[in-house]
Amino acid sequence: MRDRIFIGAISLLAGWTSAICSAQAQTAPIPTPQGFESPSGLSAFGFDYFARAQLGIGPTSNVRLDPTQKNDVRDLATFDGVARSNWSTNALAFTVNKIEQAALNTKGQTVGAASGTVSGRLDISDNLKLRLGLLSQQSIVGQNDPNQFSGNLNGVVKTNTLEAGLDWTSGSNFASLQSRYQMITNNNTINVSDLPIIQSMNRNEANLTLQLGNTTSWGKYYVLAGPEAIHYTGSANILTQDRNSTGMRAGVGVEFTQGDLSGVVRAIGFSQKFASSAIPSPTSMVGIANLTYKFQPEWSAAVTAQRMFDEINIEGSAGLFTNLIGVAAQYQPISNFYIKAGPTYRYYTIDGTPYTAHSTSLDSTAAWQITKHVELAFNGRLLNEKVNNSYLSNLQYTDSEATFSLVVTY
Repeated sequence: MRDRIFIGAISLLAGWTSAICSAQAQTAPIPTPQGFESPSGLSAFGFDYFARAQLGIGPTSNVRLDPTQKNDVRDLATFDGVARSNWSTNALAFTVNKIEQAALNTKGQTVGAASGTVSGRLDISDNLKLRLGLLSQQSIVGQNDPNQFSGNLNGVVKTNTLEAGLDWTSGSNFASLQSRYQMITNNNTINVSDLPIIQSMNRNEANLTLQLGNTTSWGKYYVLAGPEAIHYTGSANILTQDRNSTGMRAGVGVEFTQGDLSGVVRAIGFSQKFASSAIPSPTSMVGIANLTYKFQPEWSAAVTAQRMFDEINIEGSAGLFTNLIGVAAQYQPISNFYIKAGPTYRYYTIDGTPYTAHSTSLDSTAAWQITKHVELAFNGRLLNEKVNNSYLSNLQYTDSEATFSLVVTY
């Protein structure tokens, strides 16, 4: 969605592409300690191979993520595989991911998702690189997902992405031109009786981004800009509003490391014009600021602040703004064990409407690396989400859950 494109406009498909994030705690971004969930890998025929499997189970107080507050026990199974070339020039990588979640007692609460990527880099010269990537990704719709505000309380969003990028470097200067095309399909359980103004979210999104920057001894800084277009597809639309749109965006970014302090700050302004005059054309800012500091060898802390914008299909609204702030602390008393925990606050506004919502969560993660290949993991969450209007009453709920997992990597 557009906020993901804005905030991550300069990234290309790479390495691990995983849908398992929907099953993990959502704390502020402290890097996982070195060695955890880091497969040792095998090598053959010019490629390094990695695999990761996770099996988990845990209770949840709200398996449907709605006001019914139905208790259940949910199981989790995931698999990730990567093949990455180890060539001195050029590069090629393949990834695959599969996740299955199921409630043991509640009928219909079974969701599976699969993802895969093919990406490569062609070294035209020492200064010029061509990058290409194909991604097919399924994301499980769930807690803190903006699709909930369109009534999609359970299901899968499928995104097919094609990216191409041209990178140039000379000394400390760099430039890149990246094009991205996405086809987004929703396969969700939709409660039309509660939210009657729903249309298909199937759409195509395209953008072009030019980035110019400079590297320094402490990190890098850059500017970026480019156009974007969204075109809705399919025959499931039940609204007369034309949600096709075009827009522009421009921004700046800084990434730095100074001793034990590291961070990313990015701010992007955007303007979007819809084909329907009944939909307001938003002009606003999105962005992200992450700071991480290591106080001692055992202690780290992080803070994150984000403002995001998502395309949603509520009549008369351009989309959903999500404002987020979170903090977290991480403690690693010994090399093979760590625990991370922290609160996150989100405030949602639906553009062009009086509807708002906010949620507060406390997320935690712990991991014990028993051997080089075997790890025990814990993820827990407490959450309370509230809304300001009965129109969104089916999105007001509380939830608590915990997942205990066995992780095997190779």
